[in-house]
Amino acid sequence: MRRITTAWAAAAAALALIGLAGCTAPDNGGESTSQESPAPAQPDGTGPDLESVPEVVAEVDGEAISRDDFLQAYTSQYAQASVQAEQTGVPLDEQALQREIAENIVNVVLLEREADRQGITASEAEVDRLAETLAAQNQLGSIEELFDLLAEQGLTEEQARGELATQVTIDAVIAAEVGEPTVTDEQLREAYDAAVAQQEASGAESEQEIPPFEDVRDQLEQQVIAEEEAAAVEQLVASLRDEVDVEFFV
Repeated sequence: MRRITTAWAAAAAALALIGLAGCTAPDNGGESTSQESPAPAQPDGTGPDLESVPEVVAEVDGEAISRDDFLQAYTSQYAQASVQAEQTGVPLDEQALQREIAENIVNVVLLEREADRQGITASEAEVDRLAETLAAQNQLGSIEELFDLLAEQGLTEEQARGELATQVTIDAVIAAEVGEPTVTDEQLREAYDAAVAQQEASGAESEQEIPPFEDVRDQLEQQVIAEEEAAAVEQLVASLRDEVDVEFFV
């Protein structure tokens, strides 16, 4: 079965927090609408150590992030991390992965709270636009196909739309924090020079010619903007963390 990348997975992979989630953040009642995914198997037939995951993985001002809230993001990221570990030959540190994902789920919860504080809500049209974008990214012909695939992964359309609405509001919080990014020629030149230096330091073969600056200008601009946005999000999350009491149990 093809697995759709969703917001918890994106949040767990990095602090970009862009995409859709395969589980739902706890609501005011602390109940999760997620369904536990089956543990993906490693090449040797083993899977993640789910037995070590406690019933409560973290608390934000006493509000619990439950095991169920954690598991869909964890099993999805575990599968990806296992493949990477196999490719690189570096053993997977499962305890560190658990903590990283728990940290990022907390970050998403804090961004959701900030959206609520600012009164940001998602319209049905915005949800549909995000669904269309996600469908296109996953090479699907329609949002109906997207919801069908998510249903195969245990997420009803109602739950999926709820996740999309959450992501729309988080994106709005991030956009307000980041603003309209601007990139100077100096920044682009610095990024290009850094890429050239990195390739030269890696001892890449001489036939792998470095493209001229103008040929990669657009890619460099996207890279610099992404880095600036990631730094702004990290700063925002850090400021939100300072305002709450967070405790982790993984």
